[in-house]
Amino acid sequence: MNSGVLFLFLPLVFKGCVSGEGAEDCCPQIFLQSSGNLGETQSAVLGIYTITNQKLANTPHPVYAKLEEQGRHHVYFRVNKYGPQGWIVGGELLEDSFYITTGQTQPSCPEGIVGGSSGGNQTDVDIKFSIECHTDQVKIPCCQTVNVTANGIVQRNQGGSLGVFKQSGDLNGRPLYKGGHMAGFLFYRKTGSGPDGWVISTSTDPNFLMVTTRQKEYCPDVITAGFDRDEEMDNSLSIACVANEEEDYYQDPGLSALPLNRTTDQPTKDMVSANSGVLSMNSIRILSLLYLWVIHQ
Repeated sequence: MNSGVLFLFLPLVFKGCVSGEGAEDCCPQIFLQSSGNLGETQSAVLGIYTITNQKLANTPHPVYAKLEEQGRHHVYFRVNKYGPQGWIVGGELLEDSFYITTGQTQPSCPEGIVGGSSGGNQTDVDIKFSIECHTDQVKIPCCQTVNVTANGIVQRNQGGSLGVFKQSGDLNGRPLYKGGHMAGFLFYRKTGSGPDGWVISTSTDPNFLMVTTRQKEYCPDVITAGFDRDEEMDNSLSIACVANEEEDYYQDPGLSALPLNRTTDQPTKDMVSANSGVLSMNSIRILSLLYLWVIHQ
């Protein structure tokens, strides 16, 4: 990981708290992400940070921390006439080396900041770096049960990752699903870099992935493709809601999911009811999205 002192001050680009607000008005958690060069050179310091009760002298700004195996990383507001000023990402507080500097001094809270640089390179600005609020709360209802199918390379190499998954909790602000032929997990990867989005694996370790989608939709039932171990694309992969959760479903690897003892020649009363259930779930989801859009205006 590169570190260094940066004296470049970037233009102010922010949408978060306005100047004058205190730390109590800032988001309790923030999310650092980049699909640009910082996503490659500083991936270890991206991700989810939580506000702490630590305070620095001469500044009312909050201090955020993320603890991992590599050590503790901080997002804090630096006030020092030597070196960079404003919001930075560093290791231990008040060290004279920095992983990411933004040069942005006006926002009282870090959420909404766009743009950052790594190390001592004063000209290499990553405009794809951003800081936004994070919450673990699941705000929009998704289907309780989904069925993952594919007939391409994912089915051939990762057939055990297919099948029916049911919600078993939440993770990273999205539903967490468990199931499939290998009793694996369908979850939302949120590390700030790499193939973030819906993935399938035998664990929730964000570094061990059987199937990735690189798609960041709120619910998984709109996924349109996948990647075998994040390498080769499979356009046949699909995730669909299973509306009738009372029936037992069986799916042989590589075959479309069908309920036991049911023909599909004519739509049955149960199938019509199931379709109505899907429509109701979509209606609730649309209303939730409209509500979230209105309160953020």
